[in-house]
Amino acid sequence: LVVGIRTMAKRNAIIRKLQAVETLGSATVICTDKTGTLTKNEMTARALYLNGELIEITGEGYTPIGDFRKDGAIVNPKEHSHLQLFLRAMALCNDAHIVQEDGRYSIFGDPTEGALVVAAAKGGIDKEKEEKETPRVAEVPFEPERACMTTVHQFADGKRHIYTKGAPERVVHLCSEIYINGKVVELNEDLRNQVLEEGHELAARGYRVLGGAYRVVEESEHHLDLDECGRDLVFLGLVGIVDPPRREAIEAVAKCKSAGIRVVMITGDHRETARAVAEEMGIMTKKDLILEGRELDKIPDEEFEEIVESVKVFARTEPRHKLRIVRALKARGHIVAMTGDGVNDAPALKEADVGIAMGITGTQITKETSDMVLADDNFASIVAAVEEGRTTFGNMRKVTSYLITTTINENIVLFSSLLLGFPLPFLPLQILWINMVTDGLCDKTLVVEPRDRDVLKEPPRPPKERIITKGVAYRMLFLASIMALGTIFVYYFSIQSLGPWVFIYGYKEPRTMTFYTLVFFQLYNALNMRSQEYSLFKIGLLSNKYLFAAFIASFVLNISIAYVPFFQELFQIMPLPLNDWIVVLLVSSSVLVVEEIRKLFAPKLFSRK
Repeated sequence: LVVGIRTMAKRNAIIRKLQAVETLGSATVICTDKTGTLTKNEMTARALYLNGELIEITGEGYTPIGDFRKDGAIVNPKEHSHLQLFLRAMALCNDAHIVQEDGRYSIFGDPTEGALVVAAAKGGIDKEKEEKETPRVAEVPFEPERACMTTVHQFADGKRHIYTKGAPERVVHLCSEIYINGKVVELNEDLRNQVLEEGHELAARGYRVLGGAYRVVEESEHHLDLDECGRDLVFLGLVGIVDPPRREAIEAVAKCKSAGIRVVMITGDHRETARAVAEEMGIMTKKDLILEGRELDKIPDEEFEEIVESVKVFARTEPRHKLRIVRALKARGHIVAMTGDGVNDAPALKEADVGIAMGITGTQITKETSDMVLADDNFASIVAAVEEGRTTFGNMRKVTSYLITTTINENIVLFSSLLLGFPLPFLPLQILWINMVTDGLCDKTLVVEPRDRDVLKEPPRPPKERIITKGVAYRMLFLASIMALGTIFVYYFSIQSLGPWVFIYGYKEPRTMTFYTLVFFQLYNALNMRSQEYSLFKIGLLSNKYLFAAFIASFVLNISIAYVPFFQELFQIMPLPLNDWIVVLLVSSSVLVVEEIRKLFAPKLFSRK
């Protein structure tokens, strides 16, 4: 587990709770946020909908250089009063700032708000200058339940301007008028539907869509009720913001599918924005179901537990919905991993089998609640952690199988010799040497065995599956039987070779041959344990360089002690003639040869659970 934690850390998955390593290997569902996890969280405003017309914005990233174009023709923002008003509203109802360092631009604050500040700068709106000239005197911060943000600014003429931005359907709901052709007119039902339809089309193109509105408060209105002043607004327009998907996340989603893991995207974005991104990521197809938070609120728990199996994307959600989604999935028997970054995500992360916090954007409370922290906020790192979780469990199984096979072999040899009336085939000190030196070197290197090439092509491991399954147990008995029969044969062969001389010279030579047969059986079996299905030559003899080094070191060390007088006396062994060495090596290699033949013709023989 410790080795697995270190490996995961190298792949940007910081494990906070040890059991998460094992649980990740059993995960059947990964619930993930969209922004910053599946996407790059590098927002860029690409389109504006003003006055019934679509205006495109050029430029990349956070560099405040770009043009405004309508039907391909450049629009001068300084000559477009409506555009100026909208950009000013987006810049002032905003907590982000552009930061320039070493010639590079970045954003201090929320990336979505940063995209709006950059768009305003492209239009000649200097946010810092505007804030000095029209200071903010009141605000209602963004909250998921309200789905919008409102600020109030004092102008030099004594009037106050109220600016609101947020989800289009929410902002439109707060408006009674609309700005068209330089005039404020009534926002009737037809115009309202036209705005919402345009927002729907922008969202279908994968844009995160925000609406903007304003209202002028006369100087005589000294006391502002923020709940009231945020109503009867004048609708200004829409802005479409693009957040490009992470290419590595698209590959990671594909890996999840082959691994039998379902990916569920949970976002606060518009349904169509969520659909466009999810389809591009490969999370869903056009036929799959999307559920919005407000729809989820109307569904009873029992019914939702049935529906949740078919939902790939949840849109317009709030943090509280995450908790309900986790509980419904767990009620269906799923092992759930859930991502989160905000304080309100903490309950869902705690409820999930594996709570995953964002290392860059996540709050301290979320990180402390989580089982794992993503250092790079990248979905691909979650899949890498799942891969390592499966590998860690598989390596635990390899080490355990190796050691138990050794024990079974030694016990069969010991009791069989006693039943056949032979003297002890090996001495306690010899067994101690085998267990501490031979096995001790090999088992530690099996821990770092590289992941199987098909580790993400197998379905998730059942959470209650034991390390030793029936298939694993049968394989251990199969290999231990080969080793035991070979060892007993060598012991019997060496005694018969001596004939009556055994009563004169004793059992040192038979025991030496038995000792080395056991040693080399263990070394060859360590190579067997690297994979249950794939040939050693297919996975590569040198792909685990640590095991190869341990094999060579143990081989040389064990042969060397036969020629050192001190060890000869200590272990009651002797140098063997060449013929005996050949017998020992040929017999002990049989466990590798037989297992390689089995892997060739019946690789799935011991795969039963």
